[in-house]
Amino acid sequence: MEPAEREQLERKTTEAEFVAKLLGLLITQKSCLNAWRELLDECVGFTHSSFGILGIINEDGSFDISAVSGADWQSLNVPREQLWQSLTGFTLQGIWAEVIRSNQIIVKNENPGLPWPPELFPRASFTMHSFLGLPFSDTAERAYGMLALANKPGGFSPQDSQVISRVAQALMLMMLRRKTELDLRRTNQALERSNRDLDDFTHSVSHDLKEPLRGINAFSKFLREDYGERLDEKGRHYLTTIENATLRMKRLIDDLLELSRVRRRPNPWQPVLARELIDEVVQTLEFSVKEKKAEIAVADSLPVIACDRARYRQVFYNLIVNALKYSGDKQPRIEIGCEDAAGEYVFFVRDNGIGIPREYFEKIFLIFQRLSRDDADGGTGAGLTIVKTIVEMHGGRIWVESELGKGSTFYFTYPQSHKEKFTCPVERCQEA
Repeated sequence: MEPAEREQLERKTTEAEFVAKLLGLLITQKSCLNAWRELLDECVGFTHSSFGILGIINEDGSFDISAVSGADWQSLNVPREQLWQSLTGFTLQGIWAEVIRSNQIIVKNENPGLPWPPELFPRASFTMHSFLGLPFSDTAERAYGMLALANKPGGFSPQDSQVISRVAQALMLMMLRRKTELDLRRTNQALERSNRDLDDFTHSVSHDLKEPLRGINAFSKFLREDYGERLDEKGRHYLTTIENATLRMKRLIDDLLELSRVRRRPNPWQPVLARELIDEVVQTLEFSVKEKKAEIAVADSLPVIACDRARYRQVFYNLIVNALKYSGDKQPRIEIGCEDAAGEYVFFVRDNGIGIPREYFEKIFLIFQRLSRDDADGGTGAGLTIVKTIVEMHGGRIWVESELGKGSTFYFTYPQSHKEKFTCPVERCQEA
């Protein structure tokens, strides 16, 4: 093999190894910023440059530098904190901006100029004498970022341009990933701010709404205590109606707040024995169960589920409370169990109560839809809406089957795939 051929083969081998190394780096690095920095270091080292930047174009056209490399950065003579503040949101100049405008690789080996206004770093002690700029484009062929190298002794060669351009596609994907991460972070931050503002607003509104109710309720009690003997039966009935109405309005406000919290403030998921949740609910409702002389039968074999424990407990609580409330004149008999269907658990809460008309099968899950308008039952119609919201938050569905006078069965599903996210065995869950 001739020396020239051997030299060309060695060069191509080196180039291929370099490209493979960069691609491997992009694939294996979990952090986009770390991948950018290491990639830029490799490009600076491979081309023997002394200056490198990698950054993205903002929506307003300004440029943010996300990674820097090379010895020449030291000659800017600014503290590192000030450096990063200065490299955010500035306007590219000259040939550096031309890379973005033309969306093409540009090489210039004499006086390429600075990428930023001279006043940005007035104490800088270096100049640019060679330049290679590589744009990153999206599917619409618009440049949204750039890798730029500068100050290679002797200037950049066509081979440098070819090698660096080979990683453009991978860099484009990495830049898109980084842009997506930043957009998602900004969206999450905006959502968190919005949730905090909404929390403050809802608490303020609930307080303002409850204040007149407290006044109405207080004056109703004063009337009953001071003038009760002077009122006839109709007058006392009016007072009772006012007191029930204020109590119901307070419950409506509380339920709206609870529904708002369910949707916006979930708790961390954890593995839980479904039987454990049900036992807690039954114990909490012990007085109501004894008062109604209710019989509650819970299946022995219930699964471990990964869930928001407090919220999922609320599902069983609301359904059992409804079964007790709408039992009519019968002694309540409530059956709770679970069936193993294709890829999901199907829980059910069955009662022998008054039943639900078919036309209400879907309406009862809408906010403030109630079967009974009797204020004495204490309901607002939000309970099943909250149940449906929690079940759907866990990837499930809920529906009802019922026959008037014979009772109702509420079914709700839980995807078994959620359980696989946790490896806690049943024994450990029981101990917890």
